[in-house]
Amino acid sequence: KDIKQEIKEIMTVAGIVVLVIILIFIAFLAIRRTLLVYRRNKNLKSDNLDIRVGEATKYMEQLCKVSGYSLKEKLDEDEIELLEKIKFSKYEITENDSKQILDRMNVIKDETWKKARIYRKVKMIIWEGLR
Repeated sequence: KDIKQEIKEIMTVAGIVVLVIILIFIAFLAIRRTLLVYRRNKNLKSDNLDIRVGEATKYMEQLCKVSGYSLKEKLDEDEIELLEKIKFSKYEITENDSKQILDRMNVIKDETWKKARIYRKVKMIIWEGLR
């Protein structure tokens, strides 16, 4: 009788330990996944915006050639300057030129919100050009 009782207690303890281990594992997986998604989204935001602004700018320049008005009339000084930097950084950067890459990273860090504003403005200009 005593042996059966002890086996029961051991099994109960073992069951609880296994459950705790499984729960910790699930929690670990969930946290890891959340972090991965968060990190990926953070990267995507900046890069996507860069590519979108770059593409929109190229598209807008073609439109300006066709429609005959100047892009510079429509944007502020700092916006034009930033567009030049973005265009330069996306399409002409060389891999071994680390100074340029560092400069580009600083631009991205400082002025993501400005790029979003420019992108909206660029989109408006493109729609105007298409009408």
